[in-house]
Amino acid sequence: MSKERAFSVIKTLEPVESFLAGYKVGSLLVYENGLGVISEIKNRTDVRIIYDGQKLATDIPNITELQVMLIAFSGADEIIACPMGAGNETLKSFAKACFRYNAVPVCVVEMTHPGASRYLGKFISSMILKDALAFGIKNFVYPATKPEILRFHKNIDAFGGKDITIKSTGFKVQGGLLSQLKELGVTEFIVGRAVYEAEDPVRAVKELFNEIN
Repeated sequence: MSKERAFSVIKTLEPVESFLAGYKVGSLLVYENGLGVISEIKNRTDVRIIYDGQKLATDIPNITELQVMLIAFSGADEIIACPMGAGNETLKSFAKACFRYNAVPVCVVEMTHPGASRYLGKFISSMILKDALAFGIKNFVYPATKPEILRFHKNIDAFGGKDITIKSTGFKVQGGLLSQLKELGVTEFIVGRAVYEAEDPVRAVKELFNEIN
């Protein structure tokens, strides 16, 4: 959406800000308007700003560190990494940079779209999870359309405890089942079109909040 449309959505959802874990800002909005749009959004809401670089943390460690620094200085509270193909040193650099610049690191373990695993090994998501935990990352994004991955990962010893936050994308529009996700410990649901394309976005947020809780 455009910057103006984003501002309008934020204004509309002011009455239900307490129901929101954050606003996820994507790369297209930043590409069109520059990193300054993150601070512009932050100045319009008390909700946390989560930056999704689509797909951040896929470059060499030094570049990744500089990217995190720029994004954090722009006002992002959380930054999402999608480290498939970059390796553990880049993921470590991402985590360290987030901690250094006071942003919460968030790690995607697997994508939802068709063909996402074509160039990856079978157990790559488990390797990403174990490395991320070792680097101090405690916030993860799982595909709602592939609950079997999260179910398998729940058996990994280090993956547990109240300090772990599990977000899920692909809920609602893409068909992820709420009952399965809640059973597996998902506490934050990434929702886009089901809210901002709704006839009454405020009502949509309230209904989703009640459904989730």
